[in-house]
Amino acid sequence: MATSRLSVLFGLALLAGLTSAPALAQVPPTAPPQQGWHHPRPNLLTTLESLNLTATQQQQVRALMHKYRPQIIHQVQAVHQAEDQLMVLTKANRANNVLQQQFQALQQQRQQLESLHFSSLLALRQVLTPEQWQQLLQDLHPHPWHHRPPQPNSDQQPGPDQPPTP
Repeated sequence: MATSRLSVLFGLALLAGLTSAPALAQVPPTAPPQQGWHHPRPNLLTTLESLNLTATQQQQVRALMHKYRPQIIHQVQAVHQAEDQLMVLTKANRANNVLQQQFQALQQQRQQLESLHFSSLLALRQVLTPEQWQQLLQDLHPHPWHHRPPQPNSDQQPGPDQPPTP
């Protein structure tokens, strides 16, 4: 789930038009909180700026944006279209099997979007140094236990940055 959220954030950054360090500086430090969260969502653009990317890395990130942004925009539109179609069919009180087929089509579109996000994330990882990658992960997920409850009957002991399980 954490990788999923990170890939979505990177995809959104691509949609926002990451092109240079000056463009990064114009982005507010935090995005609006997601519903149900009690803390601001980290902003990937600001986080990337804080990594002090080299000129070569900035160029590589721009190339990633150029590669993935049109694909992500197209796939987001496909997801919205599938969602709209499902809503139309639901409001028209169509048969359950028709709704199920459209829901499966929607799931497929969402999966394709998530795959694009993940591919873009892996590509970004190749641009960053291991230290920058770890810092990016830390900045985007400073408290991983806020996002996922501990697994029951886990044999792992909590790490230094995780609260103990009850």
